[in-house]
Amino acid sequence: MRKSARSARARRESTTTYAATWLLLAVVPLSLSHAQTGEDDAPAVQDIVVTGSRIQAVSGASLPSPTTILDSSTTRSLGIANVGDALLQLPSLLNSASPGQTIALSPQNIGSRIANLRGLGAERTLILVDGRRFAPSTASGTVDMALIPSAIVSRSDIVTGGASAAYGSDAVAGVINLVTDTRLEGLRAQAQSGVAQQGDNGTVQASLAGGTGFAGGRGHIVLAGEYEKNKGQGDYYSRDWSRRETCQLGNFADPSQPANLIVDNCRTGFLTGPGLIDGGPFADQQFSADGRSLVPFVPGRYRGFFQSGGTGEGENAFFRGPVMVPAYERYSLYGYADFEISPALKPFVNVSYGSVLGKNVGAQGRFSRFTGGGLVLSGENPFLPEVIRNAIGPAGTISVGKAMNDLGNALGRSKTSTLRAVAGITGELGAQWRYEAYYQHGQTDYEQRLSNNLIPARLRQAIDAIQLPSGAIVCRDQSNGCQPFNPLGLGNFTPAAAAFVTGTAALDTKIKQDVVSANISGEVVPLPGGPLAVAAGAEYRRDSLETVADPISRANGFYTFNAANIAGAFDVTEGYVEVNAPLLADVPFAQSFALNGAVRRTDYSTSGAVTTWKVGGVWEPSDFLRLRVTRSRDIRAPNISELFSPLVSGQVSVLDPRSNSQVLVPLLTGGNQGLRPETANTTTIGVVITPLRTSSDTLTFSVDYYDIKVNDVITSTGATNILQLCQAGSASDCARVTRNGAGAITLITDTQANLNGLSTRGVDFELNYRRQIGSGSLSFRGLATYVDRLVTLYNATGTSVDLAGQTGNSNFGAGPGVPHFQATSYLTWKSAGGTSITVQNRYIGKGRYDVLQVGPDEAGYQDAISGPPDQNNSNNDNSVSSRLYTNLSISQTIPAFGRGSFEVYAVVNNLFDRDPPIAPGASSATNGILFDQIGRTFLAGVRVNY
Repeated sequence: MRKSARSARARRESTTTYAATWLLLAVVPLSLSHAQTGEDDAPAVQDIVVTGSRIQAVSGASLPSPTTILDSSTTRSLGIANVGDALLQLPSLLNSASPGQTIALSPQNIGSRIANLRGLGAERTLILVDGRRFAPSTASGTVDMALIPSAIVSRSDIVTGGASAAYGSDAVAGVINLVTDTRLEGLRAQAQSGVAQQGDNGTVQASLAGGTGFAGGRGHIVLAGEYEKNKGQGDYYSRDWSRRETCQLGNFADPSQPANLIVDNCRTGFLTGPGLIDGGPFADQQFSADGRSLVPFVPGRYRGFFQSGGTGEGENAFFRGPVMVPAYERYSLYGYADFEISPALKPFVNVSYGSVLGKNVGAQGRFSRFTGGGLVLSGENPFLPEVIRNAIGPAGTISVGKAMNDLGNALGRSKTSTLRAVAGITGELGAQWRYEAYYQHGQTDYEQRLSNNLIPARLRQAIDAIQLPSGAIVCRDQSNGCQPFNPLGLGNFTPAAAAFVTGTAALDTKIKQDVVSANISGEVVPLPGGPLAVAAGAEYRRDSLETVADPISRANGFYTFNAANIAGAFDVTEGYVEVNAPLLADVPFAQSFALNGAVRRTDYSTSGAVTTWKVGGVWEPSDFLRLRVTRSRDIRAPNISELFSPLVSGQVSVLDPRSNSQVLVPLLTGGNQGLRPETANTTTIGVVITPLRTSSDTLTFSVDYYDIKVNDVITSTGATNILQLCQAGSASDCARVTRNGAGAITLITDTQANLNGLSTRGVDFELNYRRQIGSGSLSFRGLATYVDRLVTLYNATGTSVDLAGQTGNSNFGAGPGVPHFQATSYLTWKSAGGTSITVQNRYIGKGRYDVLQVGPDEAGYQDAISGPPDQNNSNNDNSVSSRLYTNLSISQTIPAFGRGSFEVYAVVNNLFDRDPPIAPGASSATNGILFDQIGRTFLAGVRVNY
């Protein structure tokens, strides 16, 4: 079998970086054990009350649920402007949507940070602030962490396992709880600016937070605000590695090559900017820039929708224009106040407001035989050169493949604004009981615009021009104020014609959430290992959504991103009980042994009642060893969009297996009010080892296995899959296909349904080491995740796809995957003189480009096409090399203002300027979810604490 040079190089790079990462994770902590001892300068992690329990008296060490804690000092040390960016660098999380992700073609939620734990989907990750739900930011119910004021977040707790029994629906993959500093004293301010080495991606950020007590300490108030602006990055011709124009294409032309090819010099094969004639006596002739003559088009290799080489260097419409990182601007405000009337009555109020405005450059219309047909001009069209009109005659036609880039790119804009207000009371009921009750209102106003968006029906009306005897050129059909449009050449149309064929796709969304909640926790009776602790509570929640789209979008009239009106709401009533029972303590075989369990009953107005539960235990035979295990039943209820989206008619090109022909058919999509909640079974088993714990040295290592199985996954099937399933004998799918008397498809219905299964399993690792060195300290933290499987089970056919190990960005595959192995580490040295140096390393392991394909280094690879190309899954290079990114931060703190300090710092991200591995998708040359596309960046700033 042939193996490409790039594959071999990728394997060498992968081996080197993999070894380097494990050397960093394993050798560094061991070498530190020989350093000079001193006093530890930080509290132990187990002293922090964490998110894994509603029982406030229980510490993190007593909980069976694995919990990762990210302290705000880590965020500050690396100059990370938003807590969402810091979280998305952890190996258990993926970027479902972030500024660095390849979403430049989409106007949706530009500049957002939406977390996706375990790769199970952002809608299965629950986001909390101070243990309370945060208002949804999207129609699917997910939360944009960019809207949460990072300046006041003291730490983030990530429970990496099911937590529905404690916190309710959506906590299938886990919970992220952002804990704010409601006891802040004094003032702290920060300002920083940065830029990429290439001169783009300029950023500025500033924040101010302050807090103080009043009334003799009985009351406390905290206020904060922050601002961030990112100017964005250039398009894919702005970097050397992407300027190679790499893409994946299907090979239908060269039988000596595999069916799928990753190639450089990728250009469009049957359309050009000036227009390419498809077929007839003028085939493979394109129009000149002025549209009045013809010039030759040079075909490239493997010609299809794309080709390698040939005409079009530097003009690929998928790379020219759309930016790699969209520009965005955000600000957030925060206020908190409480007052202790008595120990039993402490009212509080918390108000926050955040806004994110994002702008990007999107795609423009493209017409060819591969996109539903080219632009058809009749032989009497006055825009055609005379030589063509004479050759085809007035009754003839020609088809032109054209990229409409001369109209300018579509321009995306989205604005998300979220207001959240909480008012409640807390207090103590005796010495061992605490309670909390609150009302919360959240509202998100979302605006989405895609201007200069092509309207295909109007374009086809406008290009059908005729010339009157007076010499005037007009539309044959002059309705709607039609203006004749000359599509030939580059920019040979009037401004009025451009305005007629384009418009602005608009969507306005209002999301509301109201919550009334009451919780109580305390100690009941003494047990051998300590008091039996109990928490209980009840909650009522109402979520509503209303979206309003423009009339053209509602008629599916724009080239892309047509939205629909949605209106719906549901109510949830639920109650829970949690118990923590320390059964043993200080006996020969158990320094401690405790059981933890919870049960929650939830009643949805749309889908009925469901019960979730959790049971777990922690056994600590000695100070050195702790064992933990949990088993839980979790749910995700269908969101409003899945329930209430209206049926929308569109068209889709499919291969009809009955006739073996490609046809354009009507497609009906939308929500389904008969959906059931997804249910999940989660198991975690972990061990925590603490071989070293002295006043000067602490070393802790944990390993946690997880296994999550989700049933009744809510999804749509896809028109092509419906036809294939029907052909394979699925009666339910055949019922979704309507045919006429001649057997032709007249409609495919693809609404949301509880269709599939989803499962994942893997192992999380965490290592923490700290050593005092005189009056300074050296610390190391390493986090790693190995994902063994991420499987989607298609119940209708019994087939499955495992996306674990897929790190490519294939637009033909089964969906986004996750690396088998990821790791992040932090090495920090702090001197007595106020100098701090932090080195962060982030490693993404070697992966496959597309798990549905095979490469030269995999079994089943075929050098050449064998049978129909669509039945051959070989790829000339199905590997994606690993990457190790290093970020360096240096700061100097100077005592000032009496009790305060002044700090200056500098950060270099991607210190060694590592290019991402080539793994092309629809509009990118790499996987922007995983890999850095920006390159080396520089950041400098100042902080003031008073």
